[in-house]
Amino acid sequence: MVDPDAPQRGNERAGPWLHWIRTGFVGNDVSQGRTLADYQGPAPPSGTGPHQYIFLLYKSAMPPPQYGASIAVSDSGKRKQFNLRKFEHDLQLRIIAATSYTVIG
Repeated sequence: MVDPDAPQRGNERAGPWLHWIRTGFVGNDVSQGRTLADYQGPAPPSGTGPHQYIFLLYKSAMPPPQYGASIAVSDSGKRKQFNLRKFEHDLQLRIIAATSYTVIG
């Protein structure tokens, strides 16, 4: 889950902001997966306007990555300007579904 509008639409210097990564699950049983980035719910600062939150579902040609600890909610250095294209390329991911919703800050 990412927010491309961070910190605000028209000034996306921190975007895309990474909100969540969960891998290695089959079907809709996400309890079988592994968290690579802890879930950080939407909370756009007041006055920052609309923020689009995008959920992406991928199919991978590779087994789930075996990284160390997941990215903590407090680790903004790894969440801001998340390189989604590099992540997709490195793990050979193919988007199979996506959805989004908007929250006004």
